[in-house]
Amino acid sequence: AAKVLARWSLRRAPTVDEMLLYRKWTEEWGFTEDAVIAACREITATDKPNFKYLDAIIESFHAEGLTSAQDILRGIESRRRRKEMCADITRALGLRASVSNATELLRLYEHFSGLGFTDSAMLMAATMLSMEGRHTLADLSARLNHWYESGTVSDEALAERTRQDSDAGR
Repeated sequence: AAKVLARWSLRRAPTVDEMLLYRKWTEEWGFTEDAVIAACREITATDKPNFKYLDAIIESFHAEGLTSAQDILRGIESRRRRKEMCADITRALGLRASVSNATELLRLYEHFSGLGFTDSAMLMAATMLSMEGRHTLADLSARLNHWYESGTVSDEALAERTRQDSDAGR
């Protein structure tokens, strides 16, 4: 717990409650000291880091089964990549970024990723929709569901479908 405080440049002893949280992470949940310190990277979103916020971060890693420093660093990178892709999709759709859009899009992104869609396929759908004047997350969901139901999930299948659609439009 003292190393966490030192990482935050706080020069004081940990409180009893902070020590209890640290023990929960390490003794009950199996996090190593290095893993706790690695999780501190996620706390840069606040100018006043604290154990309560760190507890929520570590709890999310625990729920994902990420307890080693290496796993946490990979998890942080994966989260960063998902957020960036969601931002790219938001821009491609022509949407304004908002907390509600970001939350819903992340849910959609994870759902359609789980169905086998690649980042490029989801970005292609968003770009196509925007060119058609359709700019909502509901439009994106409907398009991806339609593609999924027709068995068009892989990048190769989408490229072929796009070629067929453009040939039919000539």
